[in-house]
Amino acid sequence: VRDGVFTFAGARHVLESLPGRPQAIHGGGLYQPWQVRHLADDAVDLVLQQPAGVLGWPWPYECVQRYRLDSRGLSLTLLMINQGETPMPFGCGIHPYFTAPRVALHARRIWPADADGLPGASQTVHVRELGQSAEGCDTYLSQWGGRATLHWPDGHELALHADAAFAHLVVYTAPGADFLCVEPVTNVADAFNLAAAGETRAGLQVLAPGERFSATLLLALRRPRGAR
Repeated sequence: VRDGVFTFAGARHVLESLPGRPQAIHGGGLYQPWQVRHLADDAVDLVLQQPAGVLGWPWPYECVQRYRLDSRGLSLTLLMINQGETPMPFGCGIHPYFTAPRVALHARRIWPADADGLPGASQTVHVRELGQSAEGCDTYLSQWGGRATLHWPDGHELALHADAAFAHLVVYTAPGADFLCVEPVTNVADAFNLAAAGETRAGLQVLAPGERFSATLLLALRRPRGAR
């Protein structure tokens, strides 16, 4: 969120930011303990009960990370519940790190970043592959169809299948790092302010009091051809 400030329903909200960083990033879930619920050999739920006011966020909510492992692969469902008394804007996503050097996909829209690393107006494109970058970068994409495949040099592949609610995708690599982040998200970065400025494609979500939202990502490993 640019400068840690946004306006919703006529009210201005100021969020806390990391020291030395002007933008608010990652939300309150990064800094709080999550509780284990429904633990099994092949499944676990991690639950965050966040009261109003944490890091400046004025709405109380519950967030659940639901992991399940079965014959298809590993699925992760994010569940959000607005526990406040007024509509709550929000966005959520998954931030996995992979050692794969490249990812194949087909995105039809890109949101170029400015000097602050935040997106502005989007452009129609055809992005079919991205890889690790020595300089490091955030690439903001949308209209990607919820499908991407990570490729390793030994032939292994990992397919990502995301629900339509994850309409946006961030591909991130740090300078000189040997990892690639492929992040299905509901919204582009700074969606609150983009939506307030009239951008209808930013992916801002709004939950009514007591309303639930959920979306799932499936990660399916593929062995190299000919391997047993």
